[in-house]
Amino acid sequence: MSTITITIYEALAKKKILESQLDNLRNYQLVYAKKKYADETADGSPIGDLEKKIQSDYNKSVSLMKNYAAVKAAINEANARTKVNIAGKEYSIANAIARQRNLNKEESMYRSMVTQYNNVEQAVKRSNERNLSADAISAYIQKTSNGTKMSEELVRELTEEYKKRFEVEIYDPMKTKETAENALEEIKKFREEIHFALTQANINTMITVELED
Repeated sequence: MSTITITIYEALAKKKILESQLDNLRNYQLVYAKKKYADETADGSPIGDLEKKIQSDYNKSVSLMKNYAAVKAAINEANARTKVNIAGKEYSIANAIARQRNLNKEESMYRSMVTQYNNVEQAVKRSNERNLSADAISAYIQKTSNGTKMSEELVRELTEEYKKRFEVEIYDPMKTKETAENALEEIKKFREEIHFALTQANINTMITVELED
């Protein structure tokens, strides 16, 4: 066993190398066909030499898997405790990475909120343009008066009464559009800053790993 102290950046590079070596394990052959009454394999390789190679390849495979697990665990532990500041908010590296992976869904939610607000805004505008037009109000007053002449004051009262009955407005207790647009702006800043923040943390944060020789 040996103990090494390296940066997260170096550990990530080592992890990638170990992953590549693990992918090559499938090329190690541990089982052969042997001539039943001779100390050699079917292709003529001496059994004594082959047994040493099989044991060596197996030991190397086990060590690789243990070292990969150790490096990955050390990186995960460092990511959980190391803090970074992104867009004015503190995250652990692990939380920042988790949010980054989910950022498209988060952005989609806020964009749908803006779309919903805009759709309601347009529907309210169309409704009021249709129902509160001069022609609509005039038709209502004429229908109400049954053709009799009315004073200007009564016309104003009927107009206000009509508007109270048919005028609509946006009901938005959550301030949806403002909330969503602020969130989208924060997401934009997060995207702009996360790469630099993680790179700096990976370069400056040291971890200790125990590896098999």
